[in-house]
Amino acid sequence: MIKLYDKNMDLVHILQNAFDIGYEQKLNELYTAKFSLPADDPKSLDCLPFNFVEIYENGERVDLFRILPTKQAKDAEGLIKTYQCEHVLGTLLDDLLFQYHQTTNLSPSNTIQYILNHQNTVRWQLGYVDFTDIFSYKWENENLLSALFSIPQPYSGDYQWTWDTSIYPWRLNLISPSSEVSAYIRYRKNLIGIEKEVDPTKIRTRLYCLGYGEGDNQLTIKSVNSNKPYVEADTFSLYGIISDFYIDKTEENPVTLKAKAQAALEKIKVPQITYKVKAADIYQITEDSIDKFTIGNVVQVYDDESNIEFAARIVSLSRDNITESPWDVELEISNKALTISDSITSLQNLQRINNCYAQGATNIDSNDYQDNCDATHPAVIKFYIPNECVRINKCMLSYEVEKFRTYEKSIESNLGSSQTSSAGGGLTATSGGNDWFTEEGYTSGMAVTNWELTGDNEHRHYIDGVNHSHDVDIPEHAHDVNIPPHNHDINYGIYEYSNLPESVIIKVDGNTVAGVTGINENDINIVSYLSKDSEGKITRGTFHKVEIFPNTSEQNPVGLARITATVVKQIFLQSRGEGNY
Repeated sequence: MIKLYDKNMDLVHILQNAFDIGYEQKLNELYTAKFSLPADDPKSLDCLPFNFVEIYENGERVDLFRILPTKQAKDAEGLIKTYQCEHVLGTLLDDLLFQYHQTTNLSPSNTIQYILNHQNTVRWQLGYVDFTDIFSYKWENENLLSALFSIPQPYSGDYQWTWDTSIYPWRLNLISPSSEVSAYIRYRKNLIGIEKEVDPTKIRTRLYCLGYGEGDNQLTIKSVNSNKPYVEADTFSLYGIISDFYIDKTEENPVTLKAKAQAALEKIKVPQITYKVKAADIYQITEDSIDKFTIGNVVQVYDDESNIEFAARIVSLSRDNITESPWDVELEISNKALTISDSITSLQNLQRINNCYAQGATNIDSNDYQDNCDATHPAVIKFYIPNECVRINKCMLSYEVEKFRTYEKSIESNLGSSQTSSAGGGLTATSGGNDWFTEEGYTSGMAVTNWELTGDNEHRHYIDGVNHSHDVDIPEHAHDVNIPPHNHDINYGIYEYSNLPESVIIKVDGNTVAGVTGINENDINIVSYLSKDSEGKITRGTFHKVEIFPNTSEQNPVGLARITATVVKQIFLQSRGEGNY
């Protein structure tokens, strides 16, 4: 029986005339289904693309699907419409993680919820999750289903996506499937036929890991794997070293890349053994759970005639026609959680993702500097490393020490000034020897040795004087000198200090560069001196600083110098950003 629902999950019809009903279930893939209707069945008019159908088998609900392509053909009984369907998990293909998204150190539950939050129509809700592994994930331009399927890729053990579509919104679970045998297939009971395939061509014992980027800038796992770019299986001693590449250009975290590669290696380190079993579904008769086949469960197979006995997980279950052959079931039982078809699908998905996943480009950038400096005022070259920088390949400093330079030789003066001077009295003058005095100035006790007539009956005497002093009382006073305003002209020209420093000291982010003191140096690798974060990576989103200190000497007491320098960086930048200016 099939029930038909519209896009709002409202029941439209019960398709009692449906026939040739079949379905195929594959572990951790989209289930598919099919059914047919007579072309003249009026209910076929409502079997529109993306409407939902609920398939029942012998009264037991199989699952919920949505209609995709429709074919119309004619046979002996007339026109027939055949409908191909996919499981409703496919609705997650309709919504996208547009552009760049990242989760950091979230639990699997929170990571799944992050993805489900991007549904345009909320059809799915988070169920239960058995895993607690903490990984960081990055997606760019992916549909929600691909993003969800990428979450358990780093897990080394088996996992299984399960769901409950009997409620709405539908519930999605990520479980660790049981390793206990849940069903048996026995010769002369329910085993019809068996085919065993052992495929050693897919064996790999070593995987070289490459992630985001290109060329020398492509991510490897060396930094988290003892400087080895590969992971190796414990079966290499049995099968030898069989190498291959594990490439996931969506992965930017070396820890996650390594975990993904190890998980993949576990599935290909031994030959893939696949059994295709044709069995009879006798559960409909016995109703014993030991006879019930369920995708993802482990079954035990006994074939005494072929001397085959093994237990493995059901990775594929298909029924071609539950209306006419309800007993027939084909099982694919494998020692791998992923089948070859799954691997092909995965590679196709990765190729599709890589086509729209932004990688980046290698850039060479320089920061130039020219200025005067001295021993206490160093030359300072600052440069910025953006957050979008994925890798720093090199960071090289080159510099030359030149003569200190100014751009004026002297300042001319026209002597103009305005100032006030002050002075105080109490000046004592000392005199000695001979002098002339007028008659009135003659003092008794002085020896007059000569005289001369000065006119108007006045005369003066020449006195042979004795050493003596005169006290002259001069009061405190000031002298005002008035000089008009005027200008000093600059005598333009380039002046160079005659002596160069003999050596320099270089500091990078405060760290002294060892062994470099010359006044001319080229291509000094300063990567190891740049400041680092807690993970030992050069800090991003900040300025870095190079300082050059000239030395002092007797010929150059303050270390005057002129520095010409450049810092050249080779970095790998992501092709991401905000805006389009």
